[in-house]
Amino acid sequence: MEYDLCIAIRVSPLLSKKHLFFSSKYDMVKTCYSSLLESLKGINFRAIIILDNCPPNFDDLFYPPNGGDPPEFIRTPGIGNNGTFLMQLDLLERQKYSDLVFFAEDDYLYIHDLRPLLEFINEGQENPDFVSPYDHPDYYGSEYHRYEKLYTTHGQQKWKQVGSTTCTFFTSKETLKEAHDIMRQYPHLCDYLMFNLLTRKNPLLSWMHFRDLYGLAPYSLLVNMLNLRRRTFSLWAPEPSFASHLQQGCLSPNIDWERYLKLYIQPR
Repeated sequence: MEYDLCIAIRVSPLLSKKHLFFSSKYDMVKTCYSSLLESLKGINFRAIIILDNCPPNFDDLFYPPNGGDPPEFIRTPGIGNNGTFLMQLDLLERQKYSDLVFFAEDDYLYIHDLRPLLEFINEGQENPDFVSPYDHPDYYGSEYHRYEKLYTTHGQQKWKQVGSTTCTFFTSKETLKEAHDIMRQYPHLCDYLMFNLLTRKNPLLSWMHFRDLYGLAPYSLLVNMLNLRRRTFSLWAPEPSFASHLQQGCLSPNIDWERYLKLYIQPR
């Protein structure tokens, strides 16, 4: 295909109550997108921006990369997190720009060149199905990640196989088609349970987690049983991280994120 990567970015004008560093969602998105463009230098990509009830001035944040094509904008009337994720899923499955796709959220700061990640998903002997740019702090001690983590190295980068991640991740169109049925259930699940149904790293804890959140254990158990007929998908995360979610309790460990923020925009 024409591009190395197709990205769909979900953008909301609302600032999370758990936000860090910023008092303006506009400033946060501006900084995070600038860091993403820097991390994608040398990668031929196509971007689709989903603006969910965003003011007109948000369009100005998404300027084209040097020498690259301008992004495609899709405006939605406030369909929320679940609606924009399903739209993202459909768009990236149907697009004909690239076999490799990136589900991106608007509040992640990127600090490293993403080419090693693309090389790993394209060339890694482990044949990864999903790759996250984010080393989640929950991998270090959370009861929901008490399972054996497999490690590998590709080039100079260390990777670990994990059970779940957030909704910022890389995969292929082929994998999306295989995982479509489970991923379409995201509005009834959550990112943690959706990925655990795909990776089967800890199905019992997945069920317990869903029960604790929603009190709907029978539905969760049914989904797990149906999923037994599907193959197990692999999910890998980097160590150290390429990026971090800018929310309280979510900063990837062992990195001075404030120092990296100052490379882009001084937060207000």
